[in-house]
Amino acid sequence: MAPGIHDQGLTETFAGDRPLSGRSPIGVRGVGVTSLTNGIVDTTTAHGELVFGMFALMAEYEAALIKERTLAGLTAARARGRTGGRKPKMTPP
Repeated sequence: MAPGIHDQGLTETFAGDRPLSGRSPIGVRGVGVTSLTNGIVDTTTAHGELVFGMFALMAEYEAALIKERTLAGLTAARARGRTGGRKPKMTPP
């Protein structure tokens, strides 16, 4: 966990360990997020919480796609005989 967050007794939520209630630990404490520039996201309202959740789902989906494509690329490279990493600068003794 990041320094400071654990000290305050708050917990971070990640994609795999999100609370099933739909409310984040910070939201339960009455803390909300409000966008000052465009007003699209305001987690203190039901609509804002829905939009924020949709943005979070899209971000998780994009991260999963990137991971999937990266692993597929590494598998294809290994099948062609390529290995990752930097080439050694020194010859083995």
